[in-house]
Order: sequence, then structure tokens, then C-alpha cells
Amino acid sequence: MTLAFPPLWQEQLKTLGFEQLTEIQERLFEPITQGENVLGVSPTGTGKTLAYLFPSLLAKALKAQQLLILSIQNLADKSLMSLKSMGRALTLRSTFPFWL
Repeated sequence: MTLAFPPLWQEQLKTLGFEQLTEIQERLFEPITQGENVLGVSPTGTGKTLAYLFPSLLAKALKAQQLLILSIQNLADKSLMSLKSMGRALTLRSTFPFWL
């Protein structure tokens, strides 16, 4: 990894076969951590879910913030699984999605 992630994240990412960030993950990291609004467009399977979860979870003021992710159901399920797994390393809580 090119960024300093918590050790638990590094272990999880290695078991998933991650050796380095994808282009979308690298491009979105700094703007998101700086609080900028971004729109990341990239083909399926390029790591967009983690592209917005990594910097959002590592944001300095995270303890005073809430993160709301709006998406279609199958992506929401994927995001929740990633968030629970990665958030555990930072002692963050996540709630189950609410479907309309």
C-alpha cells in the first residue's frame, strides 16, 4: 500500500490480494480527505467502493462526523460489509441499511 493504513487494514487487504491502490482510489483519496465534493467515474471492478471508504474512514474529524452512503441495494450491501470490516480497525460503528 502506498498509504499508511492501520495494521488490521493492511492484513485484510493483503488477504484480499491488494498490493497497491487502483487509479480511482489514488485520485480520490486527497480530495475526499480535504472535504471536497467529488464524482468518481470508473468501470465496474476498479475499486470505487474502497475509493470513497478509505479516505472517509481516515478523515481527521471523523469522530464528529457521520457518513451517509446512498446507493442501489447490492452496492449498499457491499459497502456495508467493507465498512464493517475496515471500521473495526478504527473502532467505528456502522448501521444496517434502510430500504424503501
